[in-house]
Amino acid sequence: MGQYWMVVNLDKKEFVNPHKLGCGLKLWEQLANSPGTGQALLILQAAMPEARGGGDFTLDSDNEEYNEIAERTIGRWVGDRVVVIGDYAADSDLPRRQKASKIYSYCMSKEDWKENIRNMYRDIKKLKAGTMYSNVLSPVAVSERIKEIEDRIASYKSDLWYNLYTDVSDDVAKVIEHELDGKYVGDGWKDFKYNNR
Repeated sequence: MGQYWMVVNLDKKEFVNPHKLGCGLKLWEQLANSPGTGQALLILQAAMPEARGGGDFTLDSDNEEYNEIAERTIGRWVGDRVVVIGDYAADSDLPRRQKASKIYSYCMSKEDWKENIRNMYRDIKKLKAGTMYSNVLSPVAVSERIKEIEDRIASYKSDLWYNLYTDVSDDVAKVIEHELDGKYVGDGWKDFKYNNR
């Protein structure tokens, strides 16, 4: 299946969702798609408190709403610890105190968190009713699977809710749209459409 990756700010507990920027979650997909997470990093890491020359990002347009977004987004991550982390990360990938194995799971919205909990409860109900994996798992294996899901629910409720990171993708997407004169369209995994091409 492959490993999925997120660009994460460890200091601000923020992340960029590649799907919102027209990319898949695998590293190669993010490398091959433009605009995407590469452009997001340029925007978030640009040490640019003001435009000082041609080719700098726009900080002062006729659109006041855009100006507010640009002001809070361009350079937002300057000086912070930023990593690209996969969902298969091991704690040894970063200094131990970072708990690298958990970081990817913190990169979801509260709505996604709630939906995941609902799905896990549905899975338990199906396992108990014998409508899920009943033809491939023994009764002992079904009990073990239920216990695994219950443990995961407990982890979600005790750890994840309090550690969820903030998704800054929408603001980054607005800056990309403005700078490249285009628009992200679609739901979920979006596509970028240039205005005059």
